[in-house]
Amino acid sequence: MLMHGPAGTGKRHFAEALAASLLCGSLDSDGSACGVCSSCHWFDQRSHPDFRLLSPEGLLSEPAASSLTYIEDNAGEHKKSATQITIEQIRELRSFVSLSAHKQGGTRVVLIHPADSINVFAANALLKMLEEPPAQTLFLLVTDELRRLLPTIISRCRRYPMPGAEGGQALDWLRQQGIGDAESLLAQAGGAPVAASALAKAGLQAERRHFFDQLITMSGPGSALALAALVQKIALPTVLRWLSTWCYDLLAVHHAGSIRYHLDYRDAITQVASRLLLDRLLVYLDLLKAAAASVAHPLNPRLFLEQLLLSYSQTIAPSSASGHARTSQ
Repeated sequence: MLMHGPAGTGKRHFAEALAASLLCGSLDSDGSACGVCSSCHWFDQRSHPDFRLLSPEGLLSEPAASSLTYIEDNAGEHKKSATQITIEQIRELRSFVSLSAHKQGGTRVVLIHPADSINVFAANALLKMLEEPPAQTLFLLVTDELRRLLPTIISRCRRYPMPGAEGGQALDWLRQQGIGDAESLLAQAGGAPVAASALAKAGLQAERRHFFDQLITMSGPGSALALAALVQKIALPTVLRWLSTWCYDLLAVHHAGSIRYHLDYRDAITQVASRLLLDRLLVYLDLLKAAAASVAHPLNPRLFLEQLLLSYSQTIAPSSASGHARTSQ
């Protein structure tokens, strides 16, 4: 089974719930795992003999979400094994599926998440297993990026598209979790409720507001460098996402007069967009897209951040050049 759809919509949660129900020894009346039998306890502790989770080593060992927001001063370049599922993991999986299930006649479940993190060597090895699947073994593949999977792997799986929840349903779910300001968080997450919940748990809303308040008043290289110093301990992917979604909203205001991500800064975004040169914004968006490829392991994190903010400062700087169309025209 291949589950695919936008990030932050709960695909992995669904896949884990499905795996738990397949392994449960005493299902509830609605078909969900009971949560109290020995099989469910094993599953919750990630020690079920008939279950394997394949993820990059970095995801398997990462700390709680709240601590992911900050980076260590001496953080080095991430190894590929921290961001990819490797051939060694697939070889270990081959040993697992060659054994009989712990429960006689039972099912073994393999959850691969994110499936698009499988490197090419591992993907080819996995393909052999999918072409000749072991008896009583179910593979659950979960991905946000279907296009990054090998076509041959996609062709061996039954696909299940999983679109995001409708806005009203997502808001209701967030409020049931006791999350305040659900509408703003859901917008920041692009309409993905699980991602919105993660934003709430990260506890960075005050830092986000401080960042954007400074971004709005940025007036030159000096203020750009000051802002870089202010947010240097916030994880670079977080800052890059703030900048990327902010600039997306600037572009959206120009084209459609709408805001997608930062509803609480509607007036400020409209004001910045009114004095912004469109061609500069498009160039900066290309820069942000290129930065996303190296944000996880920049050679010099401080310099990386300073360059992003200095470039933004140049993007919004007043221009005396003529012949350029402003976004307000």
